[in-house]
Amino acid sequence: MSRKSTRKTIGIVGTHEVNAHGTPSQRAADSYPIAVSRMLGATPLIIPSLPETHEIAHLVEILDGVVLTGARPNVHPYEWGAEEDEAHAPFDRGRDQVALALVRAAVDAALPLFGICRGFQEMSVAYGGTLHPEIRDLPDRMNRRAHEGERHLIASPVE
Repeated sequence: MSRKSTRKTIGIVGTHEVNAHGTPSQRAADSYPIAVSRMLGATPLIIPSLPETHEIAHLVEILDGVVLTGARPNVHPYEWGAEEDEAHAPFDRGRDQVALALVRAAVDAALPLFGICRGFQEMSVAYGGTLHPEIRDLPDRMNRRAHEGERHLIASPVE
């Protein structure tokens, strides 16, 4: 006899990366699925940024929410009406396709979305927003990226 779980499933959009051995892979920092599990009590599901591997409508049907993570690759300038400049690379065109379509479909389905850094940029671009490719190049802006070797802390729920 099987019982259907009441635990929610939250999709986390992955990022394409080539590892040190030259193997293409999908990744999401451990902090994202750990936070989804600990803070929401939900099951995290990494969504590959490989558009040919899934249907967006199916994802919206099976998910209870979506986390659009931060990531090093920038949203490609084509997506927001600008010229490509390799100075603003790297890009992850597969993630662009998956994330932008998923944002639009999730909004249409009233599915909760949470965007972090690049994820918030994806939400803006999905609805016609533009970006400044390197905000830290603007006057009076700080570089918010963590320095090499710094640890990222994960919040724990208050007991």
